[in-house]
Amino acid sequence: MKKYNVAVIGLGFIGLPLSLSYAMKGANVIGIDVNQTLIEEINRGHSHHLEYYQGKSLQDILREQLQAKSFRATTSYQEAAEVVDHYIITVGVDVKNGDPQFAHLQSAMETLASVLKKNDTVLVRSTVVPGTTEEMVKPILERGGLEAGKDFYLGYSSERIAEGRAFEEFITMPLAVGGINEESRIKARELLQVVTEAPIHETEIKIVETAKVVENIQRDVNIAMVQEIARFAEATGMDTYELIKTANTHTRVQLLVPGPGVGAIVYRMPSTIYYPKRKNIRFLLNY
Repeated sequence: MKKYNVAVIGLGFIGLPLSLSYAMKGANVIGIDVNQTLIEEINRGHSHHLEYYQGKSLQDILREQLQAKSFRATTSYQEAAEVVDHYIITVGVDVKNGDPQFAHLQSAMETLASVLKKNDTVLVRSTVVPGTTEEMVKPILERGGLEAGKDFYLGYSSERIAEGRAFEEFITMPLAVGGINEESRIKARELLQVVTEAPIHETEIKIVETAKVVENIQRDVNIAMVQEIARFAEATGMDTYELIKTANTHTRVQLLVPGPGVGAIVYRMPSTIYYPKRKNIRFLLNY
C-alpha cells in the first residue's frame, strides 16, 4: 500500500481527529494550525475534544500517534512542505450576522500557495459557500505559479461527521467528491479512501459544495420542526415522545427526538451573503 504523507490544515474538531484517523491508517501526518498555544498543547498530547474510538479517547490516540512519530503538529507550512505532498483543508468559515467570514481560509490558502509543489494534491473539506473552491481557493493557490489540474490537483469533499462520533464516521459515512478535472477527482478520491471505507459518489465540485449546504438546511428544518411539535404536545397535554413514536410507525416518517437545537430559527431568513460572482444568494452554512 502507498505510504501517504499528509498535512491537515486546521486542527479543530474536524481536523485533529481526521489527522489521527490518517495516522492510524499508516500515513505520515503533519497537522498545521496558526494557534501556537494549540500546537504546543497537541504536541504534549493534550486535547479538549471528547471523541472516542474502540474504547480509547482522542487523547489516548493522540499520545499513541505522537509516540509512534506518525503525527506531529506545527505552525510552519514550510516545515510540512518538505515532507508532505497531500493537503487536506479543514479551516472553518465562520458566520457573523449571517455573512461568511473567509479571512482564515484565504490566509491559509495564501500561505499554502507559497509552498505548494508540482504534483501536490489539495483537498478542501471545509463547509463553504458554493463556488468557493473554484472561484476563491483555486485562484489563490495558482498565485504561486502552478496551474490547478495541470501542475497540482484540487478537489472538494465536504465533511459529514457528528461531534463525538468523528473517528467512526470518517470510516463509515458515505462521501461525495469533486475535482476541477478528472485527474484531480481521482487523486481526491484516492486520498479519501485511505480512511473512508464507505461509498464515495463522484460529481462536480459545486454540486458537492451545494449538497453540503442542502444537508445542513434539511437538518435545520427537521430539528426546528420537531421542537415545534414538542411545544405543541406540551401545550395540549400530550406525551411528546409517545406522539413522535406513533408518528414514526409510518414507514416514510422519521421524526427526530426533541432536545437542544435550533428551535424556531428556521423561521428566520439568513442575511444575504457574498462570494465571488454571486451577490444575492442566501444560504444556511452553520447548522
